Amino acid sequence: MIVRTASLLALSIAVASCAGAPETMQVASGEAPPQSRGVTFVSPTQSEDAPFAAEARAVVIEALIRHGYSIAADAPDRIELGISQRPASLEIDTKDGVAMAPALHRGFLQTCGHTAYRLTLSYFRADATVAAGHAAVDEAQCHGSWAKQLPALAEALVSTIGNTAPPAG
Repeated sequence: MIVRTASLLALSIAVASCAGAPETMQVASGEAPPQSRGVTFVSPTQSEDAPFAAEARAVVIEALIRHGYSIAADAPDRIELGISQRPASLEIDTKDGVAMAPALHRGFLQTCGHTAYRLTLSYFRADATVAAGHAAVDEAQCHGSWAKQLPALAEALVSTIGNTAPPAG
């Protein structure tokens, strides 16, 4: 009985640690886009390197609208979307050598490496070349995919840039 219980416990721990817990990071700096006027939305184009760009664009625009932003092609201010995916074991450093996105290593008994999914929004005032505000959300998942991660990442990203929640109702 004790051997069977110990075996079940060991198997449960092994299975639970295979996937590894998702790790999420949200950061924002600078100004949030004003909700009182529309913004132009700029995003990466669909390509072989970013096959999920069109879906990401649609999901982020929906989240922006839910949070009270209006998207207008002729608006003077703009929001730019950035999308990336990388093995989470790769560290991204600034030019000064400071870890901007530290590497994640496999956990004990974890059988797969994490993949990091990142969405960024940068807010530019009319005719500006330097962003007035920036938000990013990263999630590292062992068994993730853009299809699984995108809705939650988009919601977290838009909440982060304006520190807002969608209006009730």
